[in-house]
Amino acid sequence: MDDRAELKAADTTRILSRLENPNAAVRVAALRSFEALSEQDRVAHAGRIVSRLEDYDAAVRVVALQTFRLLPGQVRVPHAARIVSLLEDPVAVVRAVALQSFQALPEQERVPHAARIVSLLEDVDTAVRVVALQAFLALPEQERLPHAARIVSLLDAPDSAVRATACEALRALPEQERVPHAARTVSLLEHSDLAVRLLALQSFQVLPEQQRVPHAARIVSLLLEDPDLAVRFLALQAFQALPEQERVPHAARIVSLLEDSMQPWWRCDFLESCCARYSILRTQQCEPLRCERASSACFSFLMRAAVCSAARTAVA
Repeated sequence: MDDRAELKAADTTRILSRLENPNAAVRVAALRSFEALSEQDRVAHAGRIVSRLEDYDAAVRVVALQTFRLLPGQVRVPHAARIVSLLEDPVAVVRAVALQSFQALPEQERVPHAARIVSLLEDVDTAVRVVALQAFLALPEQERLPHAARIVSLLDAPDSAVRATACEALRALPEQERVPHAARTVSLLEHSDLAVRLLALQSFQVLPEQQRVPHAARIVSLLLEDPDLAVRFLALQAFQALPEQERVPHAARIVSLLEDSMQPWWRCDFLESCCARYSILRTQQCEPLRCERASSACFSFLMRAAVCSAARTAVA
């Protein structure tokens, strides 16, 4: 064994010994050190990592779960039951990280525990509910279909991250499951939460045409009045996807209001100045505040100009 190999073996031995240290911080540091080892070395000592999944200290369990995910799939699969057991951990952050490790398991290991994932959609901790929704999304469609009503109920959750992820989960359901909840999707177009409005617009666009047509006026209101540019862009896409006979009645209103909103300082000479300034930000030193304003203004102009141009096309 050469000197380098001896040093490597000594490092590995030292890491392994620290996994048994009575100080939890030392055990955490030792687990972190596993990340620097080669995959071969991690696999050789996988049992030591797995043993820390039941550590009495929650911080150690969390880091052990994170280190566990670095192991190859064939090494993780035999320990799937242990990961599932941590979904019941009394500490919320452990449950959340265990859910992430659960998602990394092969589908055949996850499906038998679909009911447990669904139950975690009602967890008392927001982060756990969000990760549970993500794990729910990763389940096969046939496992998700019976729980459409529960997903819809989460659209009213008090936390915005849960609402947004629930929107995404609803949108991922097949059309026959989404259509009965079309009215709920439409009501979310006026939600106070930006992320919910964005996802509701995406869900709206994949509804059947007969479900979208009655709400053309609401889409136009979002296009013209929403305070967020991203919402207006998605609303524009939804407007463009409506039948022509639904778009024509709104043509004059869209074009006139968009053009009226173009203030004098959005003129082409200002755009050219901003673009020129923006193009040299990475290559020439300049006053940071001015550069930030110029690049932001340039981007905003391009966004608004694109809305105007696309709106004219949509109503032409």
